[in-house]
Amino acid sequence: MDNETTATPTPVAKPAIPRGLLIAILAALLAVLAALVVLIVKPDSSGSGPKPVTEMSETERAALAKKLKADVEKHLMLPAETPEVIAAEDRLSELLAQGGFWANLERGDYILVFPEDARVVIWRPSKKLVVNMGPILNQEQESSPAAAEEETTNEAQ
Repeated sequence: MDNETTATPTPVAKPAIPRGLLIAILAALLAVLAALVVLIVKPDSSGSGPKPVTEMSETERAALAKKLKADVEKHLMLPAETPEVIAAEDRLSELLAQGGFWANLERGDYILVFPEDARVVIWRPSKKLVVNMGPILNQEQESSPAAAEEETTNEAQ
């Protein structure tokens, strides 16, 4: 036992990954991540946003009306009829010039018209917000004293 020596293991050096290889791996991972982001957050191919309502087919308009009505119904009771849909952009400057009911209209808003119920709803999908809602008034009603009184009552509330 006197002559026994204990050997201590010598550390084995791990081969270092070359710096160039690490940079290449990181660059490849970033490229894959960027490709995934592009696929997930794919912009509209036209680059100009949603198709204008006036250029939609009857089927597309009906689908849009159904979707918008379902979104608004989460916040407001609506009539059973399917609304007519107008994109605010189609008549934005004209309606903003009228002020009043249309004063808060913005690009991206939709106007849902329920002719049978004589009701109009302005919907802002970007904020899931009913901007305004009111009755459909014809020119005769707008100039009558009863309409003026109703408008005054609504403003007071």
